[in-house]
Amino acid sequence: MIPCSLLVIILAAAPDSQSALEQANQALMQDDQSTASRLLERTLADDPGNADALLALARLKSNQRHFGDAIAALQKILTLDACNDDARYELALTQWRAGDSATAQQTLNMLLERHPQNIPALTLREDLAVGRLPPPAPSPWHPMVRADLSVGYDSNIALDPGTGALTSRTNAGVLGLDLAGTLTYNTGDAPLTLIARLVSEKPIGGSTDAAQVLPTVVEVGGMYSQHLGAWLAGFDARYQELFTDTFNDHRQRELAPSVWAAIQLGPHRVRGLVGAELRQPYDLQPEPRDNLTGKAFLRDEMVFRPVLVLIDLGGRLNRGVGTEPPAVQSSDPLLATPLYGFVEGDVDLYVKTRFWQDFALFALAAGQFRHFDGGLKESTYQGQAGLQWTFHDFELHAEYAYSRNLSDAARSYQRHQVFGGVRVWYQ
Repeated sequence: MIPCSLLVIILAAAPDSQSALEQANQALMQDDQSTASRLLERTLADDPGNADALLALARLKSNQRHFGDAIAALQKILTLDACNDDARYELALTQWRAGDSATAQQTLNMLLERHPQNIPALTLREDLAVGRLPPPAPSPWHPMVRADLSVGYDSNIALDPGTGALTSRTNAGVLGLDLAGTLTYNTGDAPLTLIARLVSEKPIGGSTDAAQVLPTVVEVGGMYSQHLGAWLAGFDARYQELFTDTFNDHRQRELAPSVWAAIQLGPHRVRGLVGAELRQPYDLQPEPRDNLTGKAFLRDEMVFRPVLVLIDLGGRLNRGVGTEPPAVQSSDPLLATPLYGFVEGDVDLYVKTRFWQDFALFALAAGQFRHFDGGLKESTYQGQAGLQWTFHDFELHAEYAYSRNLSDAARSYQRHQVFGGVRVWYQ
């Protein structure tokens, strides 16, 4: 499996040495302190005297109220370049925030000797003179809300493979709504994020057949990550309720915990994940006596500016047994894709590139292969392409996807999906 990833790397150019620092500054703008810290440490490991990285690290540490680390980074910059006015101003500001106003005044005097009209330095000197308190540290709580409204056409509406044994041969216009909210508690290298999400699709024109298959998903969960040396490890848990016909038909509930670990290896961000999916179908035949699916995935993420490449390899294993024997599950087309007793392999390739800062194109190629205990073999292939045009606080997007399922005459299908919409967020 790994050679596929290596082949992509051989054919691509290596990223330049500045990319990690640029990514760190982007993460700081998004208040992703954990990612910023990791990228800055990586930059400084390669170039310990990088003044821009040291300055960014100092600001990060100061915001985390780790004033000693911030002051040490700034003093290192000034040891290398005593004329670095940005670092000297930042040092005075950090000393003030740390409660050492006298030392902050001395640092400011040295700066004002060189630049008597430096506006930020004069403003800070006035704050010190009147005894004004330093600004409070940024709140460790970071909420984010996102909404996506889309409209499109689906030529063969079905619940996605692996979600439920329910399919259709209905085509319809589809109106989609995706609401998501996160609340992250981040004081440094161990952020905790709580998640809530509602995804719902409805047919345009009120088609009853389409409504019985189009999903509404309610999801809650949480993520926690922690740096362990060069590794970043985490835990993810999601709970999900699946309905169709908006909330009229309850189809199943699912609990999906997983653990993962990631490491940076040159231009590769490699991540491994293992987890489980515990499903409890409701009124969705064949009802299982048990339905626990194990999963394992490996991801290789590479950035070759301006191109992002993701490769996912993995699979699932389900030893569950339904109330119907495997042979019946594999022969009855009304049961659609069986949910129990299968081995699955998955491969995904995702590529995204930006032509301008705010305009991006992406493409996805995916394959899913299953072998069921009853003898049925099934493969599903998907290709998707789309574009994103990002403005200050909203984004326009459009996608086309083609899916082809190969199993037997009763289940094989083709599917075309075309969607466009607008995505807005508040952070």
